Amino acid sequence: MILTATQLYRQAGVVSWRTIWAEDGSEFYKGTGNVLHVFDPYNGYAVALSRTIGLGAHLFPIADLARYYAVVGALVTTVAAIAIWHFSAQLVTSIPLRIVLALSVILLPTLVGEQLANGVNTIWVAIFVGWWALLYRPVSGGDAIAPAAFVFVAATSSAATLLFVPVAVFLAFRRSDRPSRIVLAVFGAGLVVQVLSMVSSEAVTEQPRHLTDLPEIVGVRMFGSWLIGEHWLGDAWSVFRLALPVGAFVVVVGVFAFLVREAGRRRRLAGLVCGVYAVGLYCLCVWGRGTVALRVLHDYRSVSLRWSSLGIWFLLSGVVILVSAIPKRGLRAVATAVIVVQFIVTGVSGFRVSNARSEGPDWPAGVSRARRACAAHDVTTVRIPVSAGPAFDVVVRCVDLG
Repeated sequence: MILTATQLYRQAGVVSWRTIWAEDGSEFYKGTGNVLHVFDPYNGYAVALSRTIGLGAHLFPIADLARYYAVVGALVTTVAAIAIWHFSAQLVTSIPLRIVLALSVILLPTLVGEQLANGVNTIWVAIFVGWWALLYRPVSGGDAIAPAAFVFVAATSSAATLLFVPVAVFLAFRRSDRPSRIVLAVFGAGLVVQVLSMVSSEAVTEQPRHLTDLPEIVGVRMFGSWLIGEHWLGDAWSVFRLALPVGAFVVVVGVFAFLVREAGRRRRLAGLVCGVYAVGLYCLCVWGRGTVALRVLHDYRSVSLRWSSLGIWFLLSGVVILVSAIPKRGLRAVATAVIVVQFIVTGVSGFRVSNARSEGPDWPAGVSRARRACAAHDVTTVRIPVSAGPAFDVVVRCVDLG
């Protein structure tokens, strides 16, 4: 309850439970009328988790839609935090580091921008939990149920999980026990569903992209945001300009190189793989959107933070795995303290801030206006505005307003 309430409180201005974000209303509520639409593609791939949440919204009065999305979205993230705490225990033996890793899906500064208390962007935390569920080695058939469920949700909610195939194949060769095979088989079934959905979807419009844009975008929007926090990133860019991504690259690569040298052999590969996936997944998302839209020009703008969150989660995963595996007790304690302090400082600085929903529109007020419009005019449908612009307005029949 505390973790869920914390998420609901983080949005300044118009509170999260009175606002609806982007596609939650227009696409995932209106476009998921029954279970047959749960695996329908959106933007070229299946988003089963977002659609399932949208399907559940039909059980509540339309006036409560904002409250429903905020609470359910926060609950999903809370479950994700608990799952990561459990699944990471085998690779991250340090309790403080596991706490940081689990709480990162609740308190990361980048979450406030687009992922806070909504349904549409729960898919990003689902990818992260799916990764840890895949790495987790169940000890029995019953123990395989939870990771199998999480990998299936992840696979059917984002095409990005197709990049997990090399790791899944590696694990299939390394793990011959039945519980592990169950998890891998369920993951494969989820990927089949995802591919079928992608094949049946319409082509996504190509966006301008350039390879030369990626180093600066990665250095500022992912590495920089992780190191100093999203709250201070704009000011840092204004002062340091290109020195910011260069410095961030040096620090991140240096940290990984140092930790790989100091960590025990058994955890080096896992830590490095997480680091590689951090950069790979982020670059894939940026490339799909188009690099031109994310260039950092004269003034830093916080855009597409959901991808920054995904990359930071994987970076953090690699770091905590490696630090937890340092055999020297004193060095391990110092490194753990640095990570915990950095997480607290950046988390506190970006805990409660404004975002694109902070100015509304207020959903309950919009529903009231829509009811008055239906009563005063000879219309059968009305548009109720939501955050992120008119393109995401929800068209509602007057008879459904009650």
